[in-house]
Amino acid sequence: MIRVLLDRASIPLFLMVGCLLVVFSVPVDALAKEPTTSSGEKPEDRSPAGLAGVELEELESDFDPTPRRFILPPYYQETKGPLTLRLFFPLFFYRSRVGEGARTDFGVLPFYWRHRSKDESADVYFPFYWRFRGPAFKTDIVLQTYYNRSDHGYNWGVGPFVFVGKDTRDGSSYQVVPPFVWRFVNDNSSFLLAGIYYDRRKGQNFNLGLPPLLFAGRERYKTYQVVLPPLFWRFTDDLAYTTNTVVPPFFYNTREQGYSFGLFPLLYVARDKNWDRTLIAPFLYFSRWQQKDKQGEPLGEGRSYYFPLLLSYYRHGPELNQGGIAFFYHWYWYRGDYLKMYSPFVWTFGNDRTDDNRLLIPPFYYHRESPLRRDRMLGLIYWDFHEHHRERTVAVAPLFVHNWNLYESHWRTWILPTFDFGKQPNGYHARMHPFFYLGREGKSKHLVLAPLLWKFKDEEDDDIVLFPFYWRFKALEYDNLSRVVFPFWWQFDSKRKEKYNRIAFPIYWDLNNQRDGERTTVIMPLFWRDRDKRSTMTGVLNVVWHEGEVKGNPFWTFRFAPFFGFGHPPSPEGAYWSVLGGLVGWRRQGRTKEFRLFWIPFDLSD
Repeated sequence: MIRVLLDRASIPLFLMVGCLLVVFSVPVDALAKEPTTSSGEKPEDRSPAGLAGVELEELESDFDPTPRRFILPPYYQETKGPLTLRLFFPLFFYRSRVGEGARTDFGVLPFYWRHRSKDESADVYFPFYWRFRGPAFKTDIVLQTYYNRSDHGYNWGVGPFVFVGKDTRDGSSYQVVPPFVWRFVNDNSSFLLAGIYYDRRKGQNFNLGLPPLLFAGRERYKTYQVVLPPLFWRFTDDLAYTTNTVVPPFFYNTREQGYSFGLFPLLYVARDKNWDRTLIAPFLYFSRWQQKDKQGEPLGEGRSYYFPLLLSYYRHGPELNQGGIAFFYHWYWYRGDYLKMYSPFVWTFGNDRTDDNRLLIPPFYYHRESPLRRDRMLGLIYWDFHEHHRERTVAVAPLFVHNWNLYESHWRTWILPTFDFGKQPNGYHARMHPFFYLGREGKSKHLVLAPLLWKFKDEEDDDIVLFPFYWRFKALEYDNLSRVVFPFWWQFDSKRKEKYNRIAFPIYWDLNNQRDGERTTVIMPLFWRDRDKRSTMTGVLNVVWHEGEVKGNPFWTFRFAPFFGFGHPPSPEGAYWSVLGGLVGWRRQGRTKEFRLFWIPFDLSD
């Protein structure tokens, strides 16, 4: 609202300042000259941009825009068709238009301004009174007091003390008395801030409060009330059918099928359709619950009792029986699994449905008896674990362990500290840790005499090491061979990749890549050769011969380092020679000509 008033009040000032800037910033001869565009066109050759209404119609009907001016500073007068402008800078301003769209603007600056047109008028007696009239509004401003009215509402205020308004189009209104009262209302919502009290509403939802005494609200299906926090709290959820009320240390909650209440932390009581909870600290905890099978189907109700001061508990259900008295006696039974513990001396446990029974007297005796196996342990020394018709393990800890299979040719014996022998259906092993290892499993074999001999062979690899002088690694799957007679001979072959590398260290080096046509041979320090598909470079002591071709053009070079060199570059027309590495030299390659003197290149190309 305030922004609208300011916009309307500033119209005369903006027009006055804009016209003065235009008049006194443009030379007179420029104003008298026939206007043209930057491309030399006359304005009538193009569609006039930025014009509308009567002015556009006048140009389209062959209206002559040539102005007539009279200038006698500080007086300026201009007539342009129905438009008349008079200025007596900086006090007087007059502008009028006759005919369709007629209007008049008059000002004695900065004290008075007047505007008249068909539908609107304005009078400004600066800075005391501002008057604006239009078809849909009327506005009066007297100093800091304003009053705006229209057919659909009004706005009134005395800045900065009070502001009120109403608009019947959207049912909105406001009342503001800064900084004490702020109230805004429309058809859908309202907001009130009066001091520290606030009230916001939108439809059925609301939030209100008087901090720090009261807070309340509703958001769709949830509500809350808080009074003098933390003295009273209440929350509701109509969708979940729950309420929570807290008056510390008391609380009361409701659910769709139950409730709970208590005195924190001494009392807690909860009731529901399928379960109950009761806590009287520190004396008793009771619960009722539904026991279910593995498929989630209910079997019946179960109950639990805990007595914290007595360190005792008891639980029972359709397939459960469990309890304990302090640290001395505990029992457990669930679907056949059972435990009886006379702590810490005797433990009996197992499953009475499968007739699997165990007895433990730690650490002296362990016995297990079932239709499938029989196990015994005397102390931590003698062990006899026997799975009927399958296998048996006998041990005298920590000296001896023997395991054998009762229906397969399978056994293993371990003797402290290093001997390990065994036989399997598809192999055997003999080990004397950490020096000797021999074994076979299917097509895989190994032999180790640590640290001198290492031999491993299977369907993919055949490796042998005579440490540290001889190493051979053969990858049968990829047809790769690596052989080293340390430190004199090094061989790395890959038939699949067609790479063969030989090194007789440090005299002979031969790196051969047959697939790419590359090979490097070195006989140190007399001879070396580097060859690829495009060229070959050969060196004998300080003599180097290099020949080949580049893009179908052959070349060759001879160098007797560091004294001289000559050759033919890769060009139909070319020559090359050099003395002492460029002290004096010449090179011609096609159109390129270069002469060197004292190693400085001079380009002599055309």
